[in-house]
Order: sequence, then C-alpha cells, then structure tokens
Amino acid sequence: MSYQDYQQYPEQQPSNGLGTAALVLGIIGVVLSLIPGIGIIAWPVVIVGIILGIIGIRKVSQGRATNKKAAITGTILSGVGLVICIIWAILTISVFQSPEFQNEFQEQMSQEMQQPN
Repeated sequence: MSYQDYQQYPEQQPSNGLGTAALVLGIIGVVLSLIPGIGIIAWPVVIVGIILGIIGIRKVSQGRATNKKAAITGTILSGVGLVICIIWAILTISVFQSPEFQNEFQEQMSQEMQQPN
C-alpha cells in the first residue's frame, strides 16, 4: 500500500448556520406577525425562515449539521408566524369587503368631494 491509501481527509465541521438562522427568523417572524399593521413585514421573514429550516433539517439528515432541534423549532415557529399572517390577511380582506365598510367609505368619499377647497 502506498502513502496515498492512508491519506487522511480533514474532518468537515458541521454547518449549523441554516438551522440557527431559521430559529432566529422564526422568533422574529412570530413576534412581527402578532403586531397589527406591522405584521406585513413578517411575510418574507417567515417564508425565508421556513425555507432555511427545511434546508437545515435536510442537512441534519445528511449528517452535515448537528442542530436538528433548532432547525425544526425554527421551521415550526416560521410556520406559526405564516399562519398568523394569513389570518390577519383574511380578516383585513373581510373587513374591506364588508357592506358596512363599503357604505361608510362611499359616504366619506362623497363628503370629501362636496367640501370646497
């Protein structure tokens, strides 16, 4: 056997950045999604958190990362944040499409149009 047969390859360090990023984005996304009005900022945060969490979970299953709990928790928190964002969107759309809102909006617009400058 030659020296090349015994050559050792450096051990690769686990790459835990994606799972950790998913956890951080999940926490931020849930907090932002709970704030009415500002919660619109949470949409991209939670979507990116879900994507990074899924990739992080895959890396753990391939043995390239070791932070399985952080990746799973980040994915779940991001999913919860996304559900909260969807609920806010449904509530907002239902308010704007309600007959009461439409009537009040029309009345306010007609009053504004009638007032002199």
